[in-house]
Amino acid sequence: MKKGYATEASIAWLDYGFNQMNIQSMHAYTHAQNGASNHVLQKVGFQFMEDYLDKDGVIWKWWQLINS
Repeated sequence: MKKGYATEASIAWLDYGFNQMNIQSMHAYTHAQNGASNHVLQKVGFQFMEDYLDKDGVIWKWWQLINS
């Protein structure tokens, strides 16, 4: 697999959100063990904010990207 579709789609929706909808900051949440999703978010510019536990004790990652 690894054809870059997730990265391309992420770049497109970020562009739309920032430039068409004038959103100032985007947030994303991923399962801590989902390495592929975590990698895509990092690759498109998201900054890792923190890990957190949900009510079932599952670790999630919070990501943020501010429109520059």
